[in-house]
Amino acid sequence: MSRCAFCGGQQRLGNHFFAHRYAQRKIETVKVCPGCEPAAREAGYVVAEREPSVSSDGREDSGTTPP
Repeated sequence: MSRCAFCGGQQRLGNHFFAHRYAQRKIETVKVCPGCEPAAREAGYVVAEREPSVSSDGREDSGTTPP
């Protein structure tokens, strides 16, 4: 399970996006559900890639495909 940093809602892995906010000498990264994307953008976050999900065999999916 994964929790949204804005609404606190929990969903299965792979349903949230990573959002990054850049400040001097640090990057803050949080998880954001699709419904909270606009709020994250308004708060200064850049919504990026979707978090990795867990496949049916229990292994984590990297979220990328091989070349």
